[in-house]
Amino acid sequence: MESQQQKMLHSYEEAGKLLNYSRSSLRRHVARQHIRTVRLGNRILIPDAEIRRISVEGLPPLTANVTESTDDGQNENSVIKSGLLK
Repeated sequence: MESQQQKMLHSYEEAGKLLNYSRSSLRRHVARQHIRTVRLGNRILIPDAEIRRISVEGLPPLTANVTESTDDGQNENSVIKSGLLK
């Protein structure tokens, strides 16, 4: 009798297909520590337990980095670089 062995670790591409996420979205979630990974040599893989957890719980939305703006509409970084804000 032939048994099917479930894969224990998944590449970003495989995980993306299983979860219906793009590879880049998964990488951003990993960078924000929303997804646990395992390093195997030079590969970063996603454990099957994480795939199951994400399929049940989902992932938080990825939000863009928003910079605060000053009253005149310039963002804080440009004001600091110009020397107007110390």
